[in-house]
Amino acid sequence: MKKIFLILCFIFAQINLAQAEEQQEIDEIRQQVEKYTKECYNKSYPVDDPEKMDYILSLYNTSIKKYMKEYNKCLKEIIVEKIKQTPSITDTSKIIKILDEIEQSTLKFYNLIATQTDMGIVGAVWDDTELGRRYEAILHDVLWYQSIYGEKLE
Repeated sequence: MKKIFLILCFIFAQINLAQAEEQQEIDEIRQQVEKYTKECYNKSYPVDDPEKMDYILSLYNTSIKKYMKEYNKCLKEIIVEKIKQTPSITDTSKIIKILDEIEQSTLKFYNLIATQTDMGIVGAVWDDTELGRRYEAILHDVLWYQSIYGEKLE
C-alpha cells in the first residue's frame, strides 16, 4: 500500500512539475509578445511628439488611424521576420501570403460592419484596432510554435 501511495505521489509531483514548466513557457511567450507590442507602440506613438499623444484630439479626427496603421505594420514586420527565421517553416512565402489575406479580410470585415451605420470615429478606426489584435494573437502563436520546436528566437 505504501508503494502505491509513493508511486501516486511521484506521478502527481511529475504532473505538477510539467504544468509549472508549461505555465512558465506560456508566461515567457506572453512577455515576449508584450515586449514586441510595446516596441511597436513606442515606434508608432512616440512620447516625444505631444501631438501624437493628444488622445482627446484623436477622438475627434482620424489621425489616430495613421498611428494604428504604423503599429500594425510594425507587428506584421516582426511576425514575418519570425516566420522567416523559423527553419521548420519551409514555405514562408505561402504563409506570408495568407497573412496578407488575413489583413485584407479583417480590414474589409470590420470596415463593412462600421459603414452599415454612422459609427463616427469609432467606426473609422475599428478595422485597424481589430487588425492589431489579430496580429498580437498571431505573433503569440508564432512564438509558441517556435517554443514547441525548440526554436526560441529573441
